[in-house]
Amino acid sequence: VPGLAGRGDFDFTLQGPLDTPHLLTRGRASGLRYRDSSAALLDWDGDIDPRRPSHLTLDLSGAQAAGVAIHSIKLAASGIEVYHHIQFDAVTERGDLSLTADGGYDRKRQEWGGNLVALRLTPAGLPAWTLGKPAGLLLGSHRQSLEPTCFGGDGGRACLRLEQNVTRSGLRLSWNLERLLLATFKPLLPPHVQVDGEANGSGSIEIANGDVAAANAVLNLDSAHIVLPKAPPLEIQPSTLRLDDQSGQLHATLNLRAAQGTLTADVTAAPAADFAARVLAGSAQVSLPDLAFVGSLLPALQSTAGSIAGNLSLGGSIGLPRISGQLALSDGSARLVVAGITLKDVQLHVTGDGSGPLALDGSMTSDGGSLRLNGSLDPTSSPLHADLAFKGDNFQVMATPDAHIWAAPDLHLLSDGSGIHVDGTITVPKANITPQGFGDNGVAVSSDQVIVGAPPAPPASPLQFYSQLQLTLG
Repeated sequence: VPGLAGRGDFDFTLQGPLDTPHLLTRGRASGLRYRDSSAALLDWDGDIDPRRPSHLTLDLSGAQAAGVAIHSIKLAASGIEVYHHIQFDAVTERGDLSLTADGGYDRKRQEWGGNLVALRLTPAGLPAWTLGKPAGLLLGSHRQSLEPTCFGGDGGRACLRLEQNVTRSGLRLSWNLERLLLATFKPLLPPHVQVDGEANGSGSIEIANGDVAAANAVLNLDSAHIVLPKAPPLEIQPSTLRLDDQSGQLHATLNLRAAQGTLTADVTAAPAADFAARVLAGSAQVSLPDLAFVGSLLPALQSTAGSIAGNLSLGGSIGLPRISGQLALSDGSARLVVAGITLKDVQLHVTGDGSGPLALDGSMTSDGGSLRLNGSLDPTSSPLHADLAFKGDNFQVMATPDAHIWAAPDLHLLSDGSGIHVDGTITVPKANITPQGFGDNGVAVSSDQVIVGAPPAPPASPLQFYSQLQLTLG
């Protein structure tokens, strides 16, 4: 096999009629590698005869596949063709799986039928999900089905069912979630972030001729609290996400409500040759009536105020969406902790017509001076493309014990694939510099020091920055 490498020592014997061959094999292979997959060690022992009791054992260790480290895989099967027992266990960096099944193979129908006797799935860092009771399973070239199969654990309860469509070709997979506890997902969150609440939902998807024929799903978030360090809790009220796909027309609605504001959306995606090419149509509304909570989330800001409201229309495609409408920040204010200044009368309007970049127009004041922003921003481009102009008059940029500085900037910023370009003038009409000291007189650690045993830091990708500025004092 091209691309296969490794070392092996094995016996292989095949005898008997071609329709019911008897296979005898035993061996060991090490250092296996095929393309991006590898395995340190593979042991197997098999005596498989369709007419007599048979057995097969397989033990794989130190493997890597699809970028996932697989510590071990063990497979053991014994019995006769029409009735046998299967035990499968896998330990990986993503979690562990243990499965037990009993059943048999129908040679005439070319399908395997039996029972899923036991199953335990333990995702890394999360509670285990365990099969509640055995469920019937059928796997064949023309028929597949799974009787209602329910899993439970500390995280809640989930049920699955796979049905063969009896009126036309295709399969239907349905599911149901009951009391999915959000707190069980804490290991996946950043440290010191607390979350509680629960979600419920159900849905189904029909697949025919390799494509999605129909789908529907609903997820209800009964309530949730998200607590960040040194911040008030984010209280999410009962919210709903719905999704359905009939005859290729994808339709989704979102009603997300929190104590701090709301986000609603109603979007459709028309049929297309591929998912990314589906044409979008719909709308979204956002309302954050009081931004006082922002200061608790961003330590660099204090005494935040204002509101955000928007009514947007969606167009383009899933792969290249276009946004039209307006999003507005009104009557904003905030104190910048480091600079010591207070921004007032903050207004920002973001508008789009769906045909190109978003237009930005904003203004703010500081100690009676003003600063205005206008330009364009294209969030769909990569790298991000921005073309912005800043023009101010007697705008206070610093108010600390060390310095009080006012400025009148006239700047142009352009961000594109070549980097960030800034040019223009900055006039400083007035500044009071009163240094309070020069800080710590200690000797800083050398930037070229090496910590023995510490992994080397990955080289940073430099951000190209170009500027041509003229500074005028007085």
